[in-house]
Amino acid sequence: MYKDSDPEDQEQMKSEAKERRKTQRIEVKNIPVEIFDADGLTILGVGQIANLGINCAGLYSTINFAVNTNFAIRFILEGRYVLNIYATVARVVEKERKKYYGIRFNKVDFLQEENLKEFLEKKLLENKTS
Repeated sequence: MYKDSDPEDQEQMKSEAKERRKTQRIEVKNIPVEIFDADGLTILGVGQIANLGINCAGLYSTINFAVNTNFAIRFILEGRYVLNIYATVARVVEKERKKYYGIRFNKVDFLQEENLKEFLEKKLLENKTS
């Protein structure tokens, strides 16, 4: 999406994409993630979470998904919270050998959602004090 345009256009597109977001995302240190089919039963591959919000994330993977594809992911936050999330691809951007996916969460268990909120609030406070 960005590779054929000049740097100023790229920055404007990135800025516009961030403005369309309804919830804030936190940059994370590439959290490893397992990617499953829509039923959450068959593993399709792995990826890395680049940024995370309460109902969305940015995900890098070599798996090919189209916009509106449903799938499930599983990852661990802070070595103690296992999150199983059902999601839909909202956006696809080609980046070198990987693809970047903007995903929306469709279903997060209540307890896992509370753990995710706690993690995000903690990271927001850390970013404000840095």
